Amino acid sequence: MQAAQDGDGTLLDHSLILYGGGMGDGNLHRHSDIPCLLAGKLGGGFKSGRHIRYPQKHADGESAGDYFG
Repeated sequence: MQAAQDGDGTLLDHSLILYGGGMGDGNLHRHSDIPCLLAGKLGGGFKSGRHIRYPQKHADGESAGDYFG
């Protein structure tokens, strides 16, 4: 995709690809803290080259670390 030209940039420059798993912890079948990867720049609408880790919170506001011990 990086080598394919598309208008004023590459195909990767104009795309955004989401890749991820369905479970954060397969052993516990936990559907929270799911890892995902976003690749591409979406035509300049998405800032790439970052790693973002959001704090883990449950719906009740309690942190997952406190909840699961």
